[in-house]
Amino acid sequence: MTVRVPAKLNLQLAVGPPRADGYHDLVTVFHAVSLFDEVTVTPAARDAVTVTGEGADRVPAGPDNLALRAVAALRTAVADPAAATGVHIAIIKRIPVAAGLAGGSADAAAALAACNVLWSAAWASRSCSRSRPGWAATCPSRCSAGPPWAAAGGNG
Repeated sequence: MTVRVPAKLNLQLAVGPPRADGYHDLVTVFHAVSLFDEVTVTPAARDAVTVTGEGADRVPAGPDNLALRAVAALRTAVADPAAATGVHIAIIKRIPVAAGLAGGSADAAAALAACNVLWSAAWASRSCSRSRPGWAATCPSRCSAGPPWAAAGGNG
């Protein structure tokens, strides 16, 4: 399953002081722009990710990859974990890396949406609002339709 996900521009961003866990509370209002990453998720023996395209060498290809972390978290939340098989995530980067355009969040949201379908998980996007530590702060807002805003903890 292939999902195209857009970059976003912050229209407003308020960042609070560092918390004890190293993250910052933040509130943002953003707008999607016509710059897309493409994320393809296919069944595999075990979870893996490959990244190609602009800045691919700067994106983690192991367990620190946000899309892999999101998939692992979804796997623990599905009703039938046995159905949540391994996946290979192929990310074609067109959103510049570390440019504040939420490419990592978008890729994680795309992987969640694809695995939800592949696994017939019937997972509600509102479940993403229970953001896991270490996920990008805008990931939950990328998982659902509606006003483009997010309030969460993010890394500085």
